[in-house]
Amino acid sequence: MTKNAFILNFLKLYNILWRGALPFLKKSKRLAQGFKQRVSCSHLSSADLWIQAASAGEALLAVKIIQSLDPPHPIRVLITTTTRQGYDLLTQELGDVPPLAHIHFQLSWFPFDQPDIIDAYIKKVSPRVVVLLETEIWPAFLYYLKKNGIKTLIVNARLTRKSFKGYYRTRWIWHALTCDTILATSELDAARYRKLFPNARVDVMPNIKFDTLSTNTTNSKQYHGRDLDMFIDTKAPLTIFASIRKEEEPQVLWMLEHLLKEFPTQTVALFPRHMHRLAAWQEHLSGTSLPWQLKSEIKTHQVSFKIILWDTFGELNRAYEMADCAFVGGSLSPLGGQNFIEPIIKGVPTVTGPFLEDFKWVKPDIFQLGTVHKAENKEQAVDRMLDILQERSPRSRIRERAVAYIEKNRGGTRYACTKIIDALF
Repeated sequence: MTKNAFILNFLKLYNILWRGALPFLKKSKRLAQGFKQRVSCSHLSSADLWIQAASAGEALLAVKIIQSLDPPHPIRVLITTTTRQGYDLLTQELGDVPPLAHIHFQLSWFPFDQPDIIDAYIKKVSPRVVVLLETEIWPAFLYYLKKNGIKTLIVNARLTRKSFKGYYRTRWIWHALTCDTILATSELDAARYRKLFPNARVDVMPNIKFDTLSTNTTNSKQYHGRDLDMFIDTKAPLTIFASIRKEEEPQVLWMLEHLLKEFPTQTVALFPRHMHRLAAWQEHLSGTSLPWQLKSEIKTHQVSFKIILWDTFGELNRAYEMADCAFVGGSLSPLGGQNFIEPIIKGVPTVTGPFLEDFKWVKPDIFQLGTVHKAENKEQAVDRMLDILQERSPRSRIRERAVAYIEKNRGGTRYACTKIIDALF
């Protein structure tokens, strides 16, 4: 059996599986949103460029590209997304009016990857170029793009170790459905993509995420403290444990006990990554001798407790403005890590654990700047945090180094736009 016949037989089976799944997908609360647009292209018109952004993170990259794209002639752009978060962000950022007069865009949900649906979509939209952001690779979509001779670029491309292992098991599919150009955010991502798409041109580009980072901040410990200092003793150091995940809770509890034992004259603000873990944290803390209280229950200035369990949403960045030290979670277990750039922009010396798979786009030299420190285990993390609390480095120095690092690594949007324009014209 030839490779092409094998792919065609695979797509026939794939199509049957999708047909059987659609009635169940329609009942999903998440997928029911925009369901009609996911299965029908009747609402669409043709476009020169199609950009697919899976969720909010990729949607933010799409916004940067649209706002920076400067084609020599007017173009029509279709932007699709898979999730409600992505759709809401695109609607909010781009609105009903295009940011540039020479770009006319339409927004839609990304279709299900059922071959019959994808075939109809591509014939209706008939794009000249398709841009997939980060890790948006679907077999039927890639097959019909290739069949119709449509240029395909994966921009800001990345593949986590877990995703790569999954895709590599079915590499015979991806070898037959190659893209034209892949612009990866690191040499590691580029190597992984080359193994999946050996015939594609794979290059490394600056990560667009650096262009989305705002470096504007008051850099003032008092600015947001007008409400927070009602219950935080601003004379004592404030340590933040940010975005703590379920899997690392026992390790973080150990860290809290040892950190406060060695440096008792501090306040700790504990921010679980997910609010539904608050009850578990209340149980954890109640099983220790550590004094703690929910943030929502604090009404007046108090200094009798050492740990504030933060149960109000959307205040982490505000708390960073007052912090002297931060530990960013999702990093003590293989969970990918969480955003450790935000605190250093605020001038907060920061510590992480060793597991930062989702932040491979941040080059290793950031750990040589003295702004963020990667610990190999919980013991090393506590030791480094104690050093930070004792040294009390000026916030301005941390912030200046962080901003300089970010500025040095910007430019991904401009690079991507140049490649897209070259493909279009």
